[in-house]
Amino acid sequence: MILRQALMGYKRTPGLDDLTRLYPSVVGDEALMMLRRELILRWPDGYFGRSNLCIELRSRPRSHLHQYLLRRLVTDHPDTPALRGALFGVDVGA
Repeated sequence: MILRQALMGYKRTPGLDDLTRLYPSVVGDEALMMLRRELILRWPDGYFGRSNLCIELRSRPRSHLHQYLLRRLVTDHPDTPALRGALFGVDVGA
């Protein structure tokens, strides 16, 4: 599964970064449920929020997921200029 691969590729660094919330309006209900399940499998003792309405996630793992999934989309669909442009923006820090 792609989410599992993305989470396995995340290497935690020392320190705490900002806590963010990921809502179904951004990723969809099904994706949110899948992500919660994969997060719990990866980090069984982790805290991802008490509400089923959102997932609480630190900004670095969220950014890692965003970049991994975007890179995967560009790899799987190289003829999509908008995705390539978004990935280029991430790569140059825009």
